[in-house]
Amino acid sequence: MKYKVMIPSILALVSQSASLLAAEYILGASFSPTLSYDDNVLLNEDSDSSFKTQIRPTLSFSRLKENSSLLFSSGLNVERYTELKDLD
Repeated sequence: MKYKVMIPSILALVSQSASLLAAEYILGASFSPTLSYDDNVLLNEDSDSSFKTQIRPTLSFSRLKENSSLLFSSGLNVERYTELKDLD
């Protein structure tokens, strides 16, 4: 009974193996730190100034073929203010 399920699965994998290998796979990563100064963070009359540190790590995976491409990208954006801790 188990062999009846396994044989079609194996045949499907073998038939797709050539198309899986005929593609370009790229795994990438990036890290973007930024430091900036804002003299009016909240945009009000009380000018609250602060330095802002921003960090953006990103991971990406892509699969490229002659007639199609697939891209998956995921990242995080972290912002921290030195003087305004309630905005973290």
